[in-house]
Amino acid sequence: MRDQVKPVSPRVGLLMATRDQADLLPTAIDSLLTQTYAQFTLTIVDDGSQDQTAAVLAQYAHNPRVLVIRTEGIGYMQALDLAMAKGKPASLYSVVFASAFYAPQYLSRMMGVLQPQVKLAGVYAQWCVGYSENDRVFKEPGYRYGELLNRNIIGPAQLFRAEAF
Repeated sequence: MRDQVKPVSPRVGLLMATRDQADLLPTAIDSLLTQTYAQFTLTIVDDGSQDQTAAVLAQYAHNPRVLVIRTEGIGYMQALDLAMAKGKPASLYSVVFASAFYAPQYLSRMMGVLQPQVKLAGVYAQWCVGYSENDRVFKEPGYRYGELLNRNIIGPAQLFRAEAF
């Protein structure tokens, strides 16, 4: 009997650019680090923040999946380009937002749609609202759902194959 070879899960590169969002970053980063799909790296570019963003990001420096890069105000799109260039190579990429909360199944559900459709370059969901398997609102421990809605920090979700860039 031949040895069974396990399929390799593709690495996802999460790209984040931030400036002066120290108060929002812990929610976004903590929600990303608790994803049920764990084959990802998170590259964060602090684009010249003047608030406590650097101190907040220093709390995540010990995590091998997180890379923090500091710039002096190169602009949002250039910061995302830098994140992609300096982050670990990945098969798939997603731009994530410092102002967003990501449900634990965010990556696994996006992967579940994109992976079987080999001709698709990417997938997009207009709003990630955290529904459960039974279409009930998913209750996040430690997060105030009403506050997330009031602050409008549940952002769009997307996942693209590297070759689409």
